[in-house]
Amino acid sequence: MEAETEARLLLQEARESIEAARSYRRELQQRLRGLHQARQQSREAELCSGRGGSLHDLKRKCASPNQRASCVGCRDPKEAVG
Repeated sequence: MEAETEARLLLQEARESIEAARSYRRELQQRLRGLHQARQQSREAELCSGRGGSLHDLKRKCASPNQRASCVGCRDPKEAVG
């Protein structure tokens, strides 16, 4: 009987460890998504401020005509119209 109790306790401990590992993985994935989003926003800010990237990148990032018109880096009137 003692061996069975020990086995149940070990199994429960293993389940708890697995759940803790899954929870930690979810937390890391969420942090990674946040880092990717921050990186993308930083790149977009650089492009729209005219500090980095190519005009092609800028046009791609500033997709709508209104956004291009207000974008500092989009200085060509033809591009700003659409």
